[in-house]
Amino acid sequence: MRWFGASLVFLAELSLLFALAWWPLARFDGPLSWALAAALPVAVAIFWGTFLSPKARRPVGRVPTLVARTLILLAALPLYWVLGAPLLFGVHAAAVVVGTALTGGRPAPE
Repeated sequence: MRWFGASLVFLAELSLLFALAWWPLARFDGPLSWALAAALPVAVAIFWGTFLSPKARRPVGRVPTLVARTLILLAALPLYWVLGAPLLFGVHAAAVVVGTALTGGRPAPE
């Protein structure tokens, strides 16, 4: 079941990046919106890959990874709320909660 939980967490990661790109386009006008839509997902993806991914170059430990990963993934929820996307809000929340519970904070076995 851990592979299923890891798949849900991965889908939540993709959903987070989507929300980070969509929110500035809906909130701001002009070049600022496009710059933020490009920069926010890239910055979070770099941070995630460096510290939180299962193959992180600089892992921070199991508990800090679990806490940081969960908080960052949950950060997409207010974005979906203000964007008026209740279906995406619910699907993302379910993927984060169920995925994290099934993996127990550990990556899926290879």
